[in-house]
Amino acid sequence: MSAMRTGFQQTVALRNRAVPRMSQSIHLLQMTKLELSSAIEQELADNPLLEIDEPPDESENLHEPIDESDSLGSDLDDSESTEYDDGEVFDQTQHLDRLDSDKSIEREIEWDDQLSHLSSPRDTHDNDLAAVLENRSKSDTLVDHLFEQLRLTACTENEARIAEIMFEFLDEDGFLPLTDDSLLEEVQRFVACTMAELEDVMVLVQGFSPLGVCARDLRECLMIQTRALAGTDERIPSVMRILRDAFDLLASQQFDLIGEALDMTPQVLNDAVEFITHLNPRPASSFVDETIEYIKPEARVRKVDDTWQVEMLDDYVPQLKISDWYSEYRRSVGRKSSREHANSADAKDREYLKECHSRAKLLLSSLRFRNFNVMRILWVVVSKQQAFFEHGEGAMQPLLLADVADEIGLHNSTVSRLTTGKYLETPRGVYELKYFFSNRVGSQPGKEHSGVAIRAVLKNLIQDEDPGRPLSDQAIAIRLKESDIEISRRTVTKYRESLAIPSSKERRRVA
Repeated sequence: MSAMRTGFQQTVALRNRAVPRMSQSIHLLQMTKLELSSAIEQELADNPLLEIDEPPDESENLHEPIDESDSLGSDLDDSESTEYDDGEVFDQTQHLDRLDSDKSIEREIEWDDQLSHLSSPRDTHDNDLAAVLENRSKSDTLVDHLFEQLRLTACTENEARIAEIMFEFLDEDGFLPLTDDSLLEEVQRFVACTMAELEDVMVLVQGFSPLGVCARDLRECLMIQTRALAGTDERIPSVMRILRDAFDLLASQQFDLIGEALDMTPQVLNDAVEFITHLNPRPASSFVDETIEYIKPEARVRKVDDTWQVEMLDDYVPQLKISDWYSEYRRSVGRKSSREHANSADAKDREYLKECHSRAKLLLSSLRFRNFNVMRILWVVVSKQQAFFEHGEGAMQPLLLADVADEIGLHNSTVSRLTTGKYLETPRGVYELKYFFSNRVGSQPGKEHSGVAIRAVLKNLIQDEDPGRPLSDQAIAIRLKESDIEISRRTVTKYRESLAIPSSKERRRVA
């Protein structure tokens, strides 16, 4: 028993050493350009050893030796380090194998990914759940509001945990977009739970304010709000019948059919519909943060002659270096004297500056890793998606994160972090890098298509259809097959609904 305890303690100690060092590096990978600019400004204010590396004047000697441990571009040669300057062009025909990223950062990030699975079940359970809830509650006041109500509810600890996990999956409207089976699977990752226990907790939280939150769809949301007013309005029984038995007809505004199906008089039907129009279809709308998010592209792609080129845009991110005076300081007073007391002012200053130097080196290394590998990912995306830049969405090629990770030699999770919140300016508009990734549809070699391209073709078919005889999903599947896109009618329905396009029956009615 004692041997097992010793092994467990060693594992936790190893994780605690790796995580603090790499948390900053991982965080930088996921930052947008504007977030990165703000973080650098804050670090410049906090770290006396960090300063902006101003470009030298023409009159100065451009070939002075550079301290390899302090320069942002130290591990790139002269011809390559300028790729990060604003306006410099990175041609896709260049050879990436001549460049070298900071491999130690990549190894430690991947090591941190692996360490996250090595702690005991209880420790992982508590830490992961706390992290999930902390990340969501910081940015979503609806969750804070629900937490407060949960704390005042007489429920068991296990029920409270189930509810907290459930809150994490709420969308911006306050709905639970997962199926019951999927939600149960997610909950069981953290706590023991049966379907009956999950349903009991769901009934509990659906009684929280705002009414309708934690519903699985709009119909259930409206029924929750109506049921809460039972006994206060004579229209409620008719409203519940419509929501329960004729919701699809209500959604398509086929009121005559509702009256016939439910044997309701026009007056009763009109009163019930008026009641429904005053319900809230988006219970979380009052908690939505309306702040504006500004986008600053990482790079610009343009065609020069017959070649697509990537131009890195670094106007918001300054070049950094470690202050030159620190080397002189270390030579003069940076070494500890044999008679120096550990609590002396010189010793404290030395420890403080040593910590600042360590932070500065990690920041420079992390920035170099981020910038270099974002550039490599952009190169791969542009080389794979040239048809999109030439012809638009219909020519988008299937591309997976794993494809890019294999090509540039990074871990999948690292590529995912590097593409989050990063934007590319193109002649067709500004797109997030993740837009260029989509699954392969089709199993026959040479007949694989991108989901983005299929949606674009489907949209064009519907736009060009005869309004009096709109295409059914089966007819669309046949048309797509004629274009060598072989997908089932069910898949066509999925893509059509993802584009918020009504069914052929509804399109005919609208027409």
